[in-house]
Amino acid sequence: MKTLTLWTFILILFTSCSTESETADTSENQSNLEYEAALYRADINPANSSNTYDAAGQLYYDISDSYHAQGKTSLTTSGTIEQVETIANLNEEFQTLRPATYLSPTVARIDYILSNQQATALGIISNSSLSTKAKLSLTEFITNLMVYRNQQVDYEVIYPFIIAYETAIIADNGYTANDKKIILTTSSIARYEFYFAKKHRRKPRDRDWEISWGHIIAGTDGSEHSTANAIVMASVCNLIDNK
Repeated sequence: MKTLTLWTFILILFTSCSTESETADTSENQSNLEYEAALYRADINPANSSNTYDAAGQLYYDISDSYHAQGKTSLTTSGTIEQVETIANLNEEFQTLRPATYLSPTVARIDYILSNQQATALGIISNSSLSTKAKLSLTEFITNLMVYRNQQVDYEVIYPFIIAYETAIIADNGYTANDKKIILTTSSIARYEFYFAKKHRRKPRDRDWEISWGHIIAGTDGSEHSTANAIVMASVCNLIDNK
């Protein structure tokens, strides 16, 4: 009788401990889920008013969003360029940034940017009008962004990383005005690019929106000519890659 009571006590104790452990695990999992849900719901404003070239990213987002909302798709690079420019030219703010010297990006240039993208990006930076210091800085910045992309890091982490980078560039007198124009245009587009990917899905299979070297470096390449060129080229590359 004593043996039976002892084993009963042990069984009750074991069951109680297991239940408490499961309850603790369930509670922890629930907390993690709630935390992840809160991060997902957090809607950080992607703007940075300290960046003089922030309009590049804002218009990049607005034009790409309009293209996506209208369900536009083109099977050709030339068709995508035409559709993006049609949307852009209806935007008053874009018109204020579009210089008289604006030239539509060529099919050859867009196709070049989207081919072997990492090598192409590094080549574009190397051959750009940036100073040596700026070339190294921009290369490191985009490389870090691609690491974040590969790790699927939340936008809540990427946003302050980009803001910190922009703040450092703005404060550093070792960069020329041209360096800052190209870098800050590129970073603005990148900041809105990651936000766009967070807010949109690819149709028709509801897939993740992809980000690539080409999408970001297109802004760098275009900014050599004008902010308007940077916006259009980045939008075109983004939308072609995410058909």
